[in-house]
Amino acid sequence: MSKARIEITKGMVDWQEHFTDAGRRPVLDMIGREVFFIDMVEEDGSRLNLWIVDTYEKAIFYAESAAHSEGYAVDDLVLAEGK
Repeated sequence: MSKARIEITKGMVDWQEHFTDAGRRPVLDMIGREVFFIDMVEEDGSRLNLWIVDTYEKAIFYAESAAHSEGYAVDDLVLAEGK
């Protein structure tokens, strides 16, 4: 088992929907944009997404904040792959 940690990854938005009482509708303004995910990964491998942000700088800030409050290390997979 690996240690619990805060993990930063990135991805590209290829689809987004907004759900309301009236139904769902596509949200087109984020499609094609790069986003960064900050997840809490537990020792058993389960994960909880904490934030999705639009800049690497915000991802670092939020990950470090979460790591400090939880006592976890940050595993920056974006930096590991060369941003």
